[in-house]
Amino acid sequence: MIGLSFAYWGMCGRSRNVRVKRSVGIPGLSIAIPPGAPAAPDTPLLEKKGVLTNQSIIEMVGAEVPEAVIIGHIRASKTKFDLSTTEIIKLSQADVPAAVIEAMRKPVAPAAVAVTPPAVTRQVVLVDSVPFEITLMEDVPNDPAEGLALHFEAAKDYQVDGAVVIAKGAAVTGEVLAAGKKNILRRGGKPMFRLIAVDAVDRTKVKVKAAPGRGSEKNERNVEPPGHRGKESLAPAGSTYLAYIDGDQTVAVKK
Repeated sequence: MIGLSFAYWGMCGRSRNVRVKRSVGIPGLSIAIPPGAPAAPDTPLLEKKGVLTNQSIIEMVGAEVPEAVIIGHIRASKTKFDLSTTEIIKLSQADVPAAVIEAMRKPVAPAAVAVTPPAVTRQVVLVDSVPFEITLMEDVPNDPAEGLALHFEAAKDYQVDGAVVIAKGAAVTGEVLAAGKKNILRRGGKPMFRLIAVDAVDRTKVKVKAAPGRGSEKNERNVEPPGHRGKESLAPAGSTYLAYIDGDQTVAVKK
């Protein structure tokens, strides 16, 4: 502690040195205060320990510390905030930004989201006209409208070189053919359909057709499955057909 001496003139007209014993603490320095001088307010215990309080935030805002710096300081420090309704009103009246008050409410920065490295893949080739089994998902009426959308799904996994390229349950789309167009006529008075695409494991659309043979023009088949004699529908849900890969195509699979 550093003591300060000062002189004063008494009534006898002589100076007298007075040794002051009272002092105030400043980090790294102790300065004596003359008797009768007002005492400096004690620094709150929490702030001495480096803990941020509401008053710490108000003082930083008053000193025009940038908002981002205040938020970063909150997240890097120990805190003891009072966020009662009364205190929030005081903070707002002291012009504390809403973003800072929200950071006071959640002083811990959100955990970083782990980035999953992309999967290593390889390309496999689906050969033209290779068949796989599909299942009809809903009944087809006895007199289906031309262009009626048909929905199927792959009946089981379709693999190439030990890798699944079309998973069981993958969606397959098709439609009832329109009459009167080249190569898509109704044969024997029975409605025909064509297939369009199937969802591959890499989320691409693989073109498929309803009949074997090279060339997309061979893409038609009777809607009514062989041996079906039901009167309620032309083809009931659950009917099975074969779909064929329409041209050589590639699909990305995991190594």
